[in-house]
Amino acid sequence: MLEAVTRLHDLFPEDYEGEFVLAGLLAINGEWARARALFEKLATSETEQPDIRAFGAAVSAGHRSDVIALLEQTGADERWRRLYEALRAVQAGSAQYLRRVAPEIRPVAEAILNALQS
Repeated sequence: MLEAVTRLHDLFPEDYEGEFVLAGLLAINGEWARARALFEKLATSETEQPDIRAFGAAVSAGHRSDVIALLEQTGADERWRRLYEALRAVQAGSAQYLRRVAPEIRPVAEAILNALQS
């Protein structure tokens, strides 16, 4: 599957949805350096909606802190605030972390947290 998605990415290098899929697959296949480069590219792009499944793959592959740091370094922690707060809740090990965030962010961050943990 990784080979097919890589080929698809080669054919359509600016398809951000394909890049998210590829980044997630690379992360779970132990190719974190390549996955991180794609996540960084996406975080610095104009992409408004992150792919939660791709970030979930990175988290399940043990890169939770790396992803949080990447979002902070690129400034995507503001643009993708709901995802960022959900990742911080995963890092804290508790949904209670989300009690600190603004009420307008909390419901979506909770849904993202549930998706990241499933």
